[in-house]
Amino acid sequence: MTPAVATAPRVVHALPGRVRIHLPAWSGAGRRQLETRVREVAGVRRVTANPLTGTVLVLYDAATVDAPRVASAIRSFRPSP
Repeated sequence: MTPAVATAPRVVHALPGRVRIHLPAWSGAGRRQLETRVREVAGVRRVTANPLTGTVLVLYDAATVDAPRVASAIRSFRPSP
């Protein structure tokens, strides 16, 4: 397995309106920034980032946004120093 694959965010579980994404390379830095960034996506209702487990739980309106769009917002996140 290549390092890029081992550290890439991946969907752990998804249901319409709910997705949990694992961020194996995330140190927990910028937790609030990450939550704020994902909340900016139209249709996202609640975001909970957990630095202990390295996961982000997102509740969203499935009629407005889908899990791939939410995952894209998380993948594009880069914490500011």
